[in-house]
Amino acid sequence: MDRVVPDEHVVRAREARRALATYERAHDLISIGAYVEGSDPEIDRARRLRGPLRAFVSQGRDEACTLAESQAALANALGEIRGEAA
Repeated sequence: MDRVVPDEHVVRAREARRALATYERAHDLISIGAYVEGSDPEIDRARRLRGPLRAFVSQGRDEACTLAESQAALANALGEIRGEAA
């Protein structure tokens, strides 16, 4: 991927993977209600991003988009368009 997309997209993709991995590490605590909002900003952000990122990676077999559309969708999922980026 690093060879075919702009550096900013690579950075966003890494950020997305990091957020999803953070959520997965905290999943057990979250699912049993043991996680307290505000106790870890990285987990809080991962919780906020989980839905938008899952929607971003859920592309149907017959759906297609351009690289520019994909880049914009990832930026949107990460909250950059809404001004919520970390």
